[in-house]
Amino acid sequence: MGDMKRKTIRNHKDFFVSCGNLKSAADYFMLKAKPAKIPGDARYGLIITKKTFKSAVLRNRAKRMMRDWIAFNEHWMSPDLDYVFILYASVLKCDRELGRKTVAKSLKRVAKTHRKMQQAALAAQNAVNNAQIATADTESKTNDNPDATTDAQ
Repeated sequence: MGDMKRKTIRNHKDFFVSCGNLKSAADYFMLKAKPAKIPGDARYGLIITKKTFKSAVLRNRAKRMMRDWIAFNEHWMSPDLDYVFILYASVLKCDRELGRKTVAKSLKRVAKTHRKMQQAALAAQNAVNNAQIATADTESKTNDNPDATTDAQ
């Protein structure tokens, strides 16, 4: 990403993450990720509720802290995923260094899970392709040898 800032999620419906496998829980936040709407144009969003943070001052402080931690660890964020951070009240008790380490750990965990899911999907697709090729080869061999079909009659 370099010197470009990562975009933020602004649309309410984009905050809903249904992909249950791409998530990471930490002491200060929950991180959920889903495939980006536009690959290569990934975004992040923060969920900070009034129920958790009663004061606007506390909500704003939590946002500033989290944005700093995310900007510091942006190189760990995949360009193919949108990220949603759900903040807990304990985030206000965390210092800058520990927060940055925690975000890095969570992003690495999500990236590892995402990579495994991609590899599994690719392996499944290859298995389907190999099965289709094998079926096509079998059909072409039976069409070339008419004696093979007479046994079935």
